[in-house]
Amino acid sequence: MRVVDDAQILREFRSDDHTAAWVLDVGLLRFPDAGADRVKALTASVGITSAQSETEIARKMRDAVDTVALGCEDAESLANQLDSVRRPEEWLTDTHQ
Repeated sequence: MRVVDDAQILREFRSDDHTAAWVLDVGLLRFPDAGADRVKALTASVGITSAQSETEIARKMRDAVDTVALGCEDAESLANQLDSVRRPEEWLTDTHQ
């Protein structure tokens, strides 16, 4: 899903979290069966929403990650991203320091 790359560019080079979040939301709506790319988009959304102190939305996105069906190979390649969103205490404390 190219929207993940587009959102990353918006976030890192243009400091535009609002538009990056919108791009991810549109991508998630357009590609509901994207598998591994959906997980990448959801984890990116968790990062953006937690940075914006929208913890309730971040929690919903984090919970949505667990609903995505992944094959063994995808699960292994995304292990670090999956672990980071499954430990909410880390991203919640990072946003409030």
